[in-house]
Amino acid sequence: DFGADTTIAYTLEIKQQSSRNRAVTNPSSVKWAGGTAPTLTGTANSIDVFTFITYDQGTTYNGFTAGLKS
Repeated sequence: DFGADTTIAYTLEIKQQSSRNRAVTNPSSVKWAGGTAPTLTGTANSIDVFTFITYDQGTTYNGFTAGLKS
């Protein structure tokens, strides 16, 4: 059980397939800098890394692009 003042963060890596690109749909609870979700890298086998942090037990997540790997 998390208290009201608990901060939770996680990192997500998304790897594109070698045969076709995948898309990701973010829930409305994710807020991105500038108000727009980033575009995934479209290269086969590319990896995009995102970090999410919440200060309100998951009501709102702040999303950040942490890195792009090729």
